[in-house]
Amino acid sequence: MSKRSSKLIEISNMFSEIDIDFNNLSNEGITDMITIIKKQEDTRFKPNVRHKMEDIILITLFAILAKCNEWTEIEMFAKKKETWLRKYLELPNGIPSHDTIQRVVSILDPQTLYADAINYLITKIDQISNSEERDILSMDGKTTNGSSRSEESSEKIKPVNTMSVYSTNYGISLIQDFIDKKTNEIPTGPELLKKLNLKDCIVVADALNTQKKTIECIIDGKADYVIPVKENQELTLEEIREYFKDKQILEEVKSKNYLKKTEKEHNALITREYYMSDEISWMSTRNKWKGIKSIGLARNITEKNDKTIVEDRYYIISFSNDIELFSKCVRNE
Repeated sequence: MSKRSSKLIEISNMFSEIDIDFNNLSNEGITDMITIIKKQEDTRFKPNVRHKMEDIILITLFAILAKCNEWTEIEMFAKKKETWLRKYLELPNGIPSHDTIQRVVSILDPQTLYADAINYLITKIDQISNSEERDILSMDGKTTNGSSRSEESSEKIKPVNTMSVYSTNYGISLIQDFIDKKTNEIPTGPELLKKLNLKDCIVVADALNTQKKTIECIIDGKADYVIPVKENQELTLEEIREYFKDKQILEEVKSKNYLKKTEKEHNALITREYYMSDEISWMSTRNKWKGIKSIGLARNITEKNDKTIVEDRYYIISFSNDIELFSKCVRNE
């Protein structure tokens, strides 16, 4: 039995969340898939190319949907379905060998392919549902528990870190990539966002991603952002914190853009307060943050065992006068 490819497993795992009935694929759906596949960059040396890249990718995807998980199985599937495949694919030199399929798939960027396919499916769902609700995209890096080697081991192995963008509306990761370490989120974030259709979405992230390039990428993608500000942006943090510390200003903001929610969690009473202000002309750092229109304060007041703990978090925001949306974004951060 031939050895399974890690690349094939990676692509198969990515598409395992997509439930498609292979026997009922529509002509329109397949045509749309071909359009998506043609966006993939073909880096092969052109004089040696005998098979079209989109043909090989689609054969692979169809085979994966038909539960094939080895290169030889993919070739056998394509030969068995050649007549059907020729209705959609050119196949100028027939069915490629499993070695050719493996070589071509090995040079693909699975993240880009996956993101394009997911964006296509989301577009189709939106067309059917006519939903006007804006999607909140949560960008975050995580370390996989148990992925590192224990200290007792003679060979040190770093933990697995991944950077992903998660759709709140659809409950699925739109794109992800592996990173060497947590701090590599900073350059990886904008690169992932560039591969997505961000239009009309709202991007939230942790404070590590409060970076000028990340903000620019979001606005250039015609999206909005609700991004926390912490010590890595010291001057912006200090300005916003001092603004909301002023009791008179806080009362004025409260009279215009304020929301309060109280609920019980784990034997504690938690009150969440949200303040939002578009009076930012005084900020010395406002020109650093492309598209900024407001600043926000999210205050958590936890009461438990006769103790009260107050936690304040500060945000830069690219829209104004929508306190409900601000609170929703904070909760999905």
